Formats: sequence, structure tokens, C-alpha cells
Amino acid sequence: MTTGNEGQLSRTNQASPAPSAKRKEIALSGSIPERWTLAGAADLEPEIAQILATDDDFRVLQSLANNRSVAQEILAMLGRRAEVAEQVAMNPFAPPEIKEMRPLTFHPSISITNFLTDVGATEDQSRELMKRYERAMRKQDHAETLGDAWRQIVEMTNRE
Repeated sequence: MTTGNEGQLSRTNQASPAPSAKRKEIALSGSIPERWTLAGAADLEPEIAQILATDDDFRVLQSLANNRSVAQEILAMLGRRAEVAEQVAMNPFAPPEIKEMRPLTFHPSISITNFLTDVGATEDQSRELMKRYERAMRKQDHAETLGDAWRQIVEMTNRE
């Protein structure tokens, strides 16, 4: 846990360890609750996230998978781990290839918007996917995955 005093001189005039050094120590050898908490930090450095992505504890991996500030590269690495792949797919900032495996209705709208940006969708493609998303949400139709919907839209727009 940070106190806001990191980097300042202590009463004995010694510099406190930099947050990254302290975080690295926690990531490598901290208790499970410390690593779990660190994995959920909004300001988590990529180097620390990469260390935590190799953790053996499911709770640490789950916290990291849910962290919206973790880089797509780290989320892609996590997405290859079966125990948290679905959790990663639920992160709105996960790479498109990981989001594609989940039903449309399992994604918040920001996830769909980010997906469209990540794949470089045209306005027509974006409009069509949003229509399918809204329809699926209204009907609570969990059958169509984001990937299936996207492939159909790409095929349809390529024929036009």
C-alpha cells in the first residue's frame, strides 16, 4: 500500500525506496493478499504487471485480468492461461482476438467501442455491430459471439 510519502526523505534522512522497487519486491515475494491488491492497482507499471502475469495464484491473475489499466500485451499473455482466459475477455481493454470468443451480451458497450477501434472498423461496420449488440442485449440472446458477429459483418461489407 502506498502512503503518498514514497520518494521523500524519512526522519533519518534516508530516501524511501521508489514505488517501482517496492512494487517489484511485492510482485516477486509478497504475500498473496499483497500481490492480489497490487495486481488491481490502477497505476500498475507494465514491468510489474508482466511479473504478476506469471503468478501461480488464481486470485492474483484474476485481479490482473480485471485491471483496466493493464496493457493489451499483458492481457494477451494472460488470455493464453486457461484459468483466467474468460476473465481477460471481459476486460474492455483486452485485445480483440480475446474478446471475440465471448458472446456479444457479455461485453459492456465500452468493450464493443474499443473492439471497433482496435480492428479499424468502418462507420458502416461499426453501425452494424452496434445494432447487433443492442438487439442481442434487448433479447438477452447469448448465442452469438463477438467474433461470429464481426466475421459476418466483414463478409457482408466486403461483398458490397
